[in-house]
Amino acid sequence: MSAPTIRLRIYSGEGSFIGTGRDRNEDASFQGKVSLGYLAAVADGMGGHEHGDTAARVTLDALVAAVDKETVDPVAALKAGFAAANQAVRDQSAARNAIMGATCVAALIAQGRLHVAHVGDARLYLLRGANLYSLTRDHSIFQEIADIKGPVAATGFAPTLKHIMSRSIGAEAQIAPDIRPPIPLTAGDTVLLCTDGVAGTLDERRIRRILAGGTAREAAARIAQAVESEGGEDNATAVVLRVDADADRELHGYLTFDSLLSMSVQTADGNLHPIVDAVVNPASWAVVALKLDLGQVEQNATCSIPITDIGPIAGPDQPLLTPQRTEALLDMGRGEDSGS
Repeated sequence: MSAPTIRLRIYSGEGSFIGTGRDRNEDASFQGKVSLGYLAAVADGMGGHEHGDTAARVTLDALVAAVDKETVDPVAALKAGFAAANQAVRDQSAARNAIMGATCVAALIAQGRLHVAHVGDARLYLLRGANLYSLTRDHSIFQEIADIKGPVAATGFAPTLKHIMSRSIGAEAQIAPDIRPPIPLTAGDTVLLCTDGVAGTLDERRIRRILAGGTAREAAARIAQAVESEGGEDNATAVVLRVDADADRELHGYLTFDSLLSMSVQTADGNLHPIVDAVVNPASWAVVALKLDLGQVEQNATCSIPITDIGPIAGPDQPLLTPQRTEALLDMGRGEDSGS
């Protein structure tokens, strides 16, 4: 008997901030279905006041059209997409007699796997549980110096080197995007694609906290708001994807304990705490409270939070609502038997 096919449900959101030092937004984004699955991408145009936004839009238009033509191989789709984008930008540069280019990162979700390709310093992060993983490495002169001489030595160079790309769309006749091996996705994963205006303003700790709470739309909007609150000068665009799986709903009608224990809850102070156990009503087998590990706050501390504070999780007579990184308010107290 073959295993059932896992169908992923993707919830997406986008946020953008023009930047205090810019009078127009030269970023562009895309998110939507393609032949192989679901595609999201962001691009940051280069070429000055008149051509940056055009370069970004041309990049994504060509990339999406090429990816959508491929129906078999996700890697081939991304390679074709970046090659088409590169040629389209070069054609525009020649037609306008102007120097144009772009950085870009794309995520293609196909057959339950995340395929990532990028050129330049647009980034992609994966939040899984309480951990934030950077799945791209900047194609910049600064990063190359850091790779060779170390990050401490690189800080001695001019800060402007951070904005000089060693690889970009439209710069050369041939393009070589970095493509990561595919990553199997699971319910609760959150993917962030962003331009350098986000990564250059917010550190990864703050990004992790923002992604851990709210819906995809709320998280994307909060990232843009956070960049604005920090006075970010550059255009900043964020696309957030949250992953949910229909399989548990269709096959079981409730959330498995393994899935539940892979999640975390974000407290009001912004800290993430893994769910380590659940309190079950023996009469109905419904989860009525979650037990959180507060080890990062106080050694051996735990607490329980009523399920009513974050919404229902499981129960054969209830609709399933998965608690993806809920921002829950709770009192963090030490249990009487925490030392046992």
